[in-house]
This record gives sequence, structure tokens and C-alpha cells, in this order.
Amino acid sequence: MYEFKERLNIQSDVFSDFRSQFDVLLSALLQEANTTGKEGELTVKLRVDTTTARNFAKGDTVKEWTEPRLSWTLSRKVKESKFDVKSAAGEGYALTFDEDGHPIVKDAPNKQLSLFDMDHQRKEAANAINEICENIEDAASFGLEVPDPILDFTDESED
Repeated sequence: MYEFKERLNIQSDVFSDFRSQFDVLLSALLQEANTTGKEGELTVKLRVDTTTARNFAKGDTVKEWTEPRLSWTLSRKVKESKFDVKSAAGEGYALTFDEDGHPIVKDAPNKQLSLFDMDHQRKEAANAINEICENIEDAASFGLEVPDPILDFTDESED
């Protein structure tokens, strides 16, 4: 089974809404500065916290994990006019740290996938398969011996 896991940084899926909102406000700020000639600013306030999330069965805690709580406010200001956007993220993720101390987020245990998540995973799998096929075709075009991907496949994943 595929397990989502990525280093937590501004490029993480957790911050996709933040990046979209930032881009929209930046675009609007640049357009307004261009049309009015007024200087503007875009302020980011990021709040970080953690909480303990749990799954229960028959009243007993079955699984427990640390969940990141990330919330932000983006403020766009041009002279006297101000516009704020507030959002949050982190629910449904488990927070861990790699051997170098960098934060890692992954799906929380027993996270229920939305149809969007399942579609996204299918697309990622299809892209990975296409990339493997292209690599095999490239290797074969250079005269390299290419193993049969079906016959030579061994599943090393843990169940």
C-alpha cells in the first residue's frame, strides 16, 4: 500500500492552499501597484502548533500520532486599503522528524482518503509507470539489455 510521506517545507502538499492564496494576493498587489503607482506590501504570519490525535476502538486508544497545526494570515496592503486571508492546514497528517531533524509529514494512520486523493494517487502511479516505460524504451533504443518488467517484478513492500 502506498504511504504518502514528504519533507515538510513550503513546497509540501500541506501548504498548497497557502501557495495558491499567496499567488493570488501577490498578483492582485502587483496589478494594483502597477495601475495606481502606489507602493504595497504583502505580510505573512504563520502560526505553528502540534496536537495529539488518536484513533479509538471500543473506547480504547488504538493509534496515537502528533498532528501539525499550521495556520496563517496573508495581508495585502496598499496605502489605506488592507485585505486579509486566513487559513489553516495540518489536520489528517502525522508529524515526524528524519535522522537530520528535518520535519516530515505523512498521512495520519487510518486517514480516510477523499476521491480527490485517490484520483491523485492513481495519476501519480500512472505517471510513474509511464516514466518507467519511457526509461525501458530509452535503454532498449541504446541496445541495452532490458529485463521483462512483468517477469522480473518482485514485491518488496511490507504488508
